[in-house]
Amino acid sequence: MGNSASQPNARSLRAELEGLSVVEQHRYAYQWAKSHDCVIDLFGDFARTHHLVLFRSGNESENWLDEQNRLVYKMNTLMHVGEDIAKLFMRMELFNLLFPHNPMTLVGFYLYSETHVNPVFTQPFIDRARFATDDEIANYLQLRGFVPTGNDGEYSDGSYMISDARPKNVLVSESGAVFIIDADVAKL
Repeated sequence: MGNSASQPNARSLRAELEGLSVVEQHRYAYQWAKSHDCVIDLFGDFARTHHLVLFRSGNESENWLDEQNRLVYKMNTLMHVGEDIAKLFMRMELFNLLFPHNPMTLVGFYLYSETHVNPVFTQPFIDRARFATDDEIANYLQLRGFVPTGNDGEYSDGSYMISDARPKNVLVSESGAVFIIDADVAKL
């Protein structure tokens, strides 16, 4: 991948994608990734040269571990945003706003074709962690001003809605720190 001057900025790229159709967003992101040296081949050379290991993945992302740099690479499948890249970037901005100690950083795109790309993010790897319990999640979010809405894994503080805050998406470190590693965040 290119030097730090060419590192992608999801916020500025989101602004360029907003207002485009989904197909146009994918075409734009495809060209943008190629012209900014931000093509991330997670099934080929990039994965091999960075010693990435495919590990636990979910519905909305496939994940690779970079043990040397203590990072998780997440290729988002865009299934929960209707292939809308700009919408995903907005969710990631809100996620990073609420959970800055475990941010997701756009590093590029995996290119299937000119009309089908998947954003690739990195996130710090939480070593020797376990999945949180529902009570630990509720306590953590309530301390931050969020209350359960009555829907499973959903919390709100009146300004933001967090959903999918379930044990599979929340880790607890050896020291007891809680890390939301994946959740949908929306502004109300």
